[in-house]
Amino acid sequence: MKKLKKLLSIAVFCLITICSAFTLTACNLVVTDKTAFYEQTIATYTYNNKEYNVTMSQLNSAFRDYGYSNYVNGYYSTIEDCLNDSLNYHIQSSLLMYELETKVNQVYLDTNNQLYDVTFADLTGHDWNTTLENIYNSNKPNALEIRYDAFASMQKIIDNYCISILQEEERFEEIETETEETLRDEKTEYESKLVIDETAGTIRRNIEELQLFEEDNVAKHFTLANNYDANTTQKAYVKYINYLQQIANGEGKSTKESDVILNAEKDAIRKAYLSKLIELFQYRYETTSIVEIDTLVDYYKNQFEAQQNQFEYNLEAYHTAMEKYTSEYVYYHSNSGSEYVLINHILINFTENQKQQIKDLETQLNLDVANFPELKEELEADYNDAVMSIVLNTQSEYEVDGVKQTGYISEIIEEIDTVVNNSVDGSVITEDEVRVRAEAFDKLLYKYNDDPGAMNTDFKYAVKISGEYDDKYDKAFALAAKKLYDNYQVGDVLMEPVVSQYGIHILFYSGVAENIVNENAIEQLTYEDLMNSRVNPASNKSVLEYLYDKLNLTTSFNSYTTNLINQLFNSSTIVIDSYKFSNGLV
Repeated sequence: MKKLKKLLSIAVFCLITICSAFTLTACNLVVTDKTAFYEQTIATYTYNNKEYNVTMSQLNSAFRDYGYSNYVNGYYSTIEDCLNDSLNYHIQSSLLMYELETKVNQVYLDTNNQLYDVTFADLTGHDWNTTLENIYNSNKPNALEIRYDAFASMQKIIDNYCISILQEEERFEEIETETEETLRDEKTEYESKLVIDETAGTIRRNIEELQLFEEDNVAKHFTLANNYDANTTQKAYVKYINYLQQIANGEGKSTKESDVILNAEKDAIRKAYLSKLIELFQYRYETTSIVEIDTLVDYYKNQFEAQQNQFEYNLEAYHTAMEKYTSEYVYYHSNSGSEYVLINHILINFTENQKQQIKDLETQLNLDVANFPELKEELEADYNDAVMSIVLNTQSEYEVDGVKQTGYISEIIEEIDTVVNNSVDGSVITEDEVRVRAEAFDKLLYKYNDDPGAMNTDFKYAVKISGEYDDKYDKAFALAAKKLYDNYQVGDVLMEPVVSQYGIHILFYSGVAENIVNENAIEQLTYEDLMNSRVNPASNKSVLEYLYDKLNLTTSFNSYTTNLINQLFNSSTIVIDSYKFSNGLV
């Protein structure tokens, strides 16, 4: 069964489950007719020259959905600021819904794609009530999916009440627990997303086709599910109804069970509908995000030449850029291939007790050397033996098929040696073999590594080969990296455990920081050069794909939607009845 999708968090608004029954009331008026009070128009806004009203009830709903949780968390200094933002939230989300209805239907009514013009466009009415009725009455996939997601969100609230009841009754064993978090981040596999059209000279994303919703038996209205025992579920449902009735009573609406549950349905459907609109439009946006190949190649050339001009006269600027290499690509390398070694590593953290033991040993060593300088070599040897004893007793917790296990560092090193060094044969490590070894090491990294900075990054740690500039890395780590460069091949693992202030490191020699092409041949750079160069040997991502993603950040869907909301909001004529608005303050 399809799981409930998370609503997308876009720009300045987010759609969240109702968090409070807090209700706005009039301060300066004696309200004798709450229904009339909440149905009064407090603001108007326009979209496509059509005027829409915002009622006090809609402001109240926006306050519950958006403003209240932010207010109690201290994001606003005054309730007035909170209500202003709640009003803006309602207007912005409504404007986005109207705009995306138009855009989605304009795009797909002209296509033969059944997913859109048959199953979605016919849902949209000229007003929300018409659209709502279409969603209720249609049995086409998108309508079913919207109802499914809406009702699932309501069921989730009831299930949360169930958990609360079970906790109050100390029936903890009956609480469904979420899957326990894994010990470490899982590797995010990069799949090529680009389709290159050499004839047209363009590149676009290859987005997986959206699939039609497969459930064909979604009720027209919300049906309570017994995800917990029937008695607990019924208690939770009563709490939910009471909550809805509290809101309805505050607004002078009917508190009949059927009426409040219907209103909750309509609210949930509106949110699920907007979420579906966003999903469809995002799909269309990403499948038509086309970039010219020459744009990417020219961008690389320009960055290369700009950094070349900068670094040739300011070597310190180059080193500063390389300090950020794990997160920001460097295009030009001074003394290509002979300044920086690229390192991937597995870190096994010391416990706090082990760290203190080593610190005490180091303190004692310094005292002993100061008192007996003639015994320095013997004392250092004893110190190293004591540290190695701590190292060999170090254990790491890891998971295999979801089962947590513990292993000693010697066992981990043996596994790395077996898996990585036996992943290829031959004394000379070829470029293809480096890739095989890097991938093998990478798999073990996600099993054992305690350094989050080495997980799911495009670029590996860059360690200076010379000591001309201060290293930002631990001294033992930096010296081990230089040892790899001086004595090993790219693709080798330094099997000797490296002890730093953080723990034990196993280092993999990923390569050196070097230019993709000779600096005198930059004008001959082709997109094939960028496509054949990978961000690191264990990754499937090419430099071309990295550039595509990087350049598209400025026009990504989230950025586009943020700009779209701002444009819609700024072009809308918004009129607020300040007197009525102020009388809605608590």
